[in-house]
Amino acid sequence: MLIITEEPGLWKVRQIFDDPAGNHDWGISAEVDLAASDESGTAVVRVTDVNRL
Repeated sequence: MLIITEEPGLWKVRQIFDDPAGNHDWGISAEVDLAASDESGTAVVRVTDVNRL
C-alpha cells in the first residue's frame, strides 16, 4: 500500500488508501527531500497530490 521511488536526493512516495470495498484507487502522493530531512532531523515531506488512480 506504499510505493517508494528512490531518486538522487529525493524519494517519491505514494500511500494508497485501504478502503473497505478493496478498490485501493485513492491515495496521497508526496516527495521526501532527503538532504533537508537529514539537516532537520525529521522527514521533510511535500504533498504533491491527493487523487484517484
